[in-house]
Amino acid sequence: MNPIRLVRDRVRAFGASLAGNIAVYFALSALPLLAGIALGIDYADALRKKSAL
Repeated sequence: MNPIRLVRDRVRAFGASLAGNIAVYFALSALPLLAGIALGIDYADALRKKSAL
């Protein structure tokens, strides 16, 4: 086998796995942000309803 081809294939595989890991980490880090936004909207809605009473 050609050693240059082996290195190139390994670099491509590493790049693909790294891109996949970055996508997973980004998705996981977005979950608390989305939950915080949802809680903030819920809290604002509760305050609005309380002030309307």
